[in-house]
Amino acid sequence: RRSVSIPSMSLDTKDENWTWSHPTVNCSNCAPPRPRTGHVATLLEDGKTILIYGGWDPNDEEVSEDNMIFGDSFLLNTETWTWRAGPKPKFLAHQQQQGINNGGLNRTGAASALAPGVDTSQVLIFGGRVPTDETFSNDFQSCTVPHRMIGM
Repeated sequence: RRSVSIPSMSLDTKDENWTWSHPTVNCSNCAPPRPRTGHVATLLEDGKTILIYGGWDPNDEEVSEDNMIFGDSFLLNTETWTWRAGPKPKFLAHQQQQGINNGGLNRTGAASALAPGVDTSQVLIFGGRVPTDETFSNDFQSCTVPHRMIGM
């Protein structure tokens, strides 16, 4: 069981001052995410879970260029400060009918939007740089999070 420290800001409502804290973040049934930048971070409907997807680690000299850009996702519960493995992103297949190719899971510098649902939260991820020839993608990936997975 590994843990990491994540800087966090909170507002003291008495004197309206912001303060930094460094809660210890543990991992539930997974290895914590590797350090990264350029990732997507999306707050889910429950108001306490953040989905992290993709990104890259430009400082890790132990990995090849192809593995430097990530395609994994994680969920961070900001009440319990616990990581867990997130859903596997999926290419929205109907895009191929419009001539849009699947850029693959691994990407950095993408944008995301939350699409709330009745039983699931869907995070739509658009674009980003992909490892293939360092090109930019114009496709959507989707991470679907069942509400039961985040306690809703």
